[in-house]
Amino acid sequence: MRALLVGAGAVGQVYGRHLQAAGWDVAFYVKPKYLGDARRGFVRYPARGGRPERFEEYGLITAPEEVAAERWDQVWLCVSSPALAGGWLPPLLAAAPGATVVMLQPGLRDRRRLLELVPEERLVSGMIGIVAWQAPLPGELLDPPGIRCWFPPLSPSRFSGPPAAVDAVVGALRRGGCPARRDADATRTSALGSAVLLCFVAGLEVAGWDPAAFRRGDAPEAAAAAAREALAVAGLYHGASPGLLPLLARGWAFRLALRAATAAAPFDLPLYLSYHFGKVGDQTREALRAWEEEGRSRGLEISALRRLAGALPDRR
Repeated sequence: MRALLVGAGAVGQVYGRHLQAAGWDVAFYVKPKYLGDARRGFVRYPARGGRPERFEEYGLITAPEEVAAERWDQVWLCVSSPALAGGWLPPLLAAAPGATVVMLQPGLRDRRRLLELVPEERLVSGMIGIVAWQAPLPGELLDPPGIRCWFPPLSPSRFSGPPAAVDAVVGALRRGGCPARRDADATRTSALGSAVLLCFVAGLEVAGWDPAAFRRGDAPEAAAAAAREALAVAGLYHGASPGLLPLLARGWAFRLALRAATAAAPFDLPLYLSYHFGKVGDQTREALRAWEEEGRSRGLEISALRRLAGALPDRR
């Protein structure tokens, strides 16, 4: 089996390495400016301590013409939601006819966007179940630089779609040592989870990424109120009940979750959150806009979403 991973960041490197460990041939689709770094090989470190692992012997591709010159079983989209809007995507997917497309984006409308480019029988939806980041984080010392990865307990990557394609994805990741499972609808699962997570992250950003300031102020209540609205929007959009999540989207629960997650993570969680979600802040803002627009069009309450989005720092 042959897989092309679009994007060689932390997420792409982790999934690519585990596919390779399962015996697959893997290649990365990267921008030409990243080609030199990718040719030198990748280094992966455990979440805390431990020896680094080299990741090599993969292909590198920079243009749709190169994609079309080879046969691909799968194309993994390991980029952010906003990146899908670029004009690069249609020619890339057209260059891999017949390949299963694995999407990992959490955006409300991402699946609909991709269904305009590939038929449903070729699209697998995924929910990322790993925590991976470029290392070292600010203030750390690490030589050579690489990525770190953590598999949170009881949180496998989830996939749904055409049964045979999902079985191929899940089976390969498991054989390669990456926790993965089938899901009845990973798109819905991801959408509901993202409604809580990204509002929580936005609240942290409003608090300046300072856990103490977050817990002391009213950011948890503001983030939780926005999360409840986002859950209502996502649930209606996907025809899914949010279950007990709205009851848990409360300020006290967000404070408790931050404290518990910080204690459980084998790394500096607040530092990771500020670094990672600071880099992909456009994705958080796009998600808030999508929930607000969709909620407005459906006559739902969106005032907390609007206030949270308005409180975020301007990234221009």
